[in-house]
Amino acid sequence: MPVVIMPEWNTLSIVAYTVFAMLCLSFGVLESKGLLTLNYSKFRTSHGMSSRLGMFLLYFVPILAADIATFWFVASFDLVKLIIIAAINIHFIKRCLEVLFLHKYSGPINIATVIQIAAAYSLAAFLLAYLNQWSIDRIDGLFLLGMVLFAVGQVSNLYHHKLLADLRTDDNSYKIPTGGLFEFVTAPHYLMELSAWLGVALMSRHLAAYMIFVWTCSYLLARALRTHAWYHEKFADYPDDRRVIVPFIL
Repeated sequence: MPVVIMPEWNTLSIVAYTVFAMLCLSFGVLESKGLLTLNYSKFRTSHGMSSRLGMFLLYFVPILAADIATFWFVASFDLVKLIIIAAINIHFIKRCLEVLFLHKYSGPINIATVIQIAAAYSLAAFLLAYLNQWSIDRIDGLFLLGMVLFAVGQVSNLYHHKLLADLRTDDNSYKIPTGGLFEFVTAPHYLMELSAWLGVALMSRHLAAYMIFVWTCSYLLARALRTHAWYHEKFADYPDDRRVIVPFIL
């Protein structure tokens, strides 16, 4: 079974993948330089739309994108295709439910940020779903590893989101997170999201899926670094031995 399913290389695909690769890497670089700080959570602005509505939309639209992409080949779904498209849907449905019933918001979200994130997530969801029509023909060990990474990532991401939500009180003030992997890193919820996306990539095997994982790594690492710096600026007693995203390493 192939570890990477390569596209058919021609002028169009070379240009498309080159542009996509530049897009994947640029998000993280621009975020790390403060040139593309998406205005939500701790970095929100004082104006915009309702955070709950905005966050719901940016997670709901990718569900539509993924399902539209499968419309033309849904009749040919086998178990592999079904699991992959289910994983994509589960990821975004979970985030929608968190927005509606778990997260607590204290201010608006910038409309441009909603559009940017919704567009990025929708592109990723559409590509993953569309390319799924050329999936591997059976479940193998690497696919099972991907399923485990996806499941662990989703459950642990939810757990750490719950820890963050429980910190928010009526005054909507921020506190130093504790519990779980927060004892070791600033952004364990990002680490677990990366686990889930790596799981999807190992199930899909398409080059684009691995590129989406790199894209997510690039952005979330940059975001985690900025969040880590934000905590150190806001809290004088923030633990010095707490890493950014990978326990004991980074």
